[in-house]
Amino acid sequence: MVRVEAAGVNFIDVYHRTGLYKAPLPVTLGQEAAGTVEAVAPDVTDLSPGDRVAWAGTFGGYAEKAAVPADRHDTALYAKRAGRTLVRPALGRPAARRF
Repeated sequence: MVRVEAAGVNFIDVYHRTGLYKAPLPVTLGQEAAGTVEAVAPDVTDLSPGDRVAWAGTFGGYAEKAAVPADRHDTALYAKRAGRTLVRPALGRPAARRF
């Protein structure tokens, strides 16, 4: 469980909201967000409460708290401590986020 502290607002969110792109209902929009881990499942070993995380491609970013799959490395990007830089390709261009 991640406490969301920042969320990206992108065209894909608008497309989902208008119905241009279908989303499974019920859905909480917001496919890019960052925040602090509050709890992890017992089988998660590389994240712990207090870690700062960012993700893309998983719904839930507009909520106060989001359940983000830790094993989806294509969607869950993380740094163990503040001050590390996260990098992910965004439409073919690298995008860095500083924590």
